[in-house]
Amino acid sequence: MTMIAAPSDSASLARDFEMESLCRSHWARLHATACQRGLPAVEAADAVQDLFLQLLRSGQMSRLLTLPSAHQTAYLQMKLRSVMRNRWRDAHCQRRGGQSMHLPLHELDEVPHDIETPATQHDLVWLRQCLEQALGRLRHEMRPHTWNRVSTQITAVRATCESNAHRAALLRARLRLRTLL
Repeated sequence: MTMIAAPSDSASLARDFEMESLCRSHWARLHATACQRGLPAVEAADAVQDLFLQLLRSGQMSRLLTLPSAHQTAYLQMKLRSVMRNRWRDAHCQRRGGQSMHLPLHELDEVPHDIETPATQHDLVWLRQCLEQALGRLRHEMRPHTWNRVSTQITAVRATCESNAHRAALLRARLRLRTLL
């Protein structure tokens, strides 16, 4: 890792040299730690670079230079674990649908016009058919009395329940609909 800067004097040049030697001395150990924790080599290198970048941006690199070597190692290991946790969290948030567009079930007919394309129109038709089939199957699985009480509120955002038994029946119906979908 090479740090490029325009030094104005010899003190600045010496400090930059100390920072570069610090990065070089801890790079291999931090990279190995990231690899041992399950990251591929390229992602481990990215995580270590993110760590040093965060330290530079926050101004903690100069404070780190004043610590003894053992304390530097412990501090960098701790910060690396934090960087890896944050990267893992961000990666998994995106996998859960962070980039996808969600359509509420109760507003299938009210699609915003800015997202309406032939593909979304086809998807909406398919979604309506899937929902109708799942609701039909759920209606046949439930008792008629229970279906009559919860059918209007299954796809509602906020349901008003008269009793705990009604709330429990609605919850079970929604869970079953979710598995049928």
